[in-house]
Amino acid sequence: MRTKLLLGIVLCSITVGSAAVAQELPAEITALYQDLGAGIETGDLQALEGHLTGMAALEALAPNGTGFLPDAAALQKSATVTAAEVQPQLLRQTDDWALLRVAYRLEGRKADGGDPWQETRQYLDLLRRTDAGWQLFASRREDPVHADYLEGGAYEDPDLGVSAQVPADWTSAVVIGQGGSDLVAVPPTLGAYVELTSSALPVALTAKEIATSASDAVQQLAPELQLQVLAEGPTTLGGLEAYRRSEQLQAGGAPLRTDSVMAVKGLTLYAFAALAGDSAVLEALGPALDGIEQSIAITGRETVAVPEGLGRVQGQTYNNDNLGCRITAPDGWTISVNKGQSNLELQVVMAEPDGESTFLFATADLSAAPGVTAEQAVHGDDVVSQQLFQDLRIHREGPLKLAGLDAYESVTEFTLQGRSRGRWRVYATDGNLLYVLMGEAVPSDRWQKLEPTFQGIVDSFRVGP
Repeated sequence: MRTKLLLGIVLCSITVGSAAVAQELPAEITALYQDLGAGIETGDLQALEGHLTGMAALEALAPNGTGFLPDAAALQKSATVTAAEVQPQLLRQTDDWALLRVAYRLEGRKADGGDPWQETRQYLDLLRRTDAGWQLFASRREDPVHADYLEGGAYEDPDLGVSAQVPADWTSAVVIGQGGSDLVAVPPTLGAYVELTSSALPVALTAKEIATSASDAVQQLAPELQLQVLAEGPTTLGGLEAYRRSEQLQAGGAPLRTDSVMAVKGLTLYAFAALAGDSAVLEALGPALDGIEQSIAITGRETVAVPEGLGRVQGQTYNNDNLGCRITAPDGWTISVNKGQSNLELQVVMAEPDGESTFLFATADLSAAPGVTAEQAVHGDDVVSQQLFQDLRIHREGPLKLAGLDAYESVTEFTLQGRSRGRWRVYATDGNLLYVLMGEAVPSDRWQKLEPTFQGIVDSFRVGP
């Protein structure tokens, strides 16, 4: 699936110290982490994926988590790593499963100035034994800054307005997520991975639209995963209307079962998911999973919070001093700022009051694909969109200027889960930086009314002083 994305994953170069591998670990697990280190050092994505049977499928289903693979891809953008010490600690093991806490002690130089840099990152890794040996089933990077959100089995994130209760004998951790902090938990019997996540939506969508469109995308773009929908239907989560979907995949020849419940509040997606090697594991954990799900409470965000390093909001204007750009939302529209999804590094979403239409401002790093033009970026996205939306219609496209930059626009219309959408995209490049501006009218017959509003947002975009 990754080969179909416009911006490819580039892996960093890391040297793994052999003395850092814990001696008490089984030899096969020790070898796995040595191979992972070697794969990162050579930048061989295929070699890495040989050890990521379950995790590769999880990345295809939900590419916004922060774990071993996406972190390895992102690290090169911020630093040059000259050395890394990998320290795996075995927490629990059964015949075919193992749970580890793994620390990566990294050092090198910052990419933006060459200053010395060092950092320690800690991951909670769940391994599964397959015919090919031990492999990473799931990996999530722990969040030391917000570790106090979890006390015993009680979890509460006041920033995102979500809380839950996990059985005390489960191994739980606060991890870094796309929308802030997430909760992960592993039962004493292993064999499954439970997570409570939140993420910012780039456009207004219902929980059903998200669940079904994600599955449709995997079935069309990654048929080798053999995704099957086992059950689905409306439900509730944390007091909100929600949608449940149970699925089965074949990840590298090994089965993967997922049972997820999604709910939307504003432009924030909340999801509770259980992932296991087979259906029997989820059935055995049924009462405990029901207890966690029923304990979830969602109040939602109360203020506009801007994550550190992602700029600031003054009135209706978003400013990013690092990028030297700004853009203004219409009066009355809400603004949310988050780390970007997938290949987007930043996303600022503006939502109309009492409606479903939105405007997205985002950025992406093109250093993995140097020389890509705005036109190529638009057409690359269209190739994927035409696979996902059979009725995609292109009404207008062509070059234009955006704040003095060479840009390319495209106006399209398509249907998602029975709802028509009109989309105006303006892409511009500035060196290795791609600016994405996208207005979406829902339903599409509102496009004519909203076009002047979208044009005003685009005209407000500035780069430089």
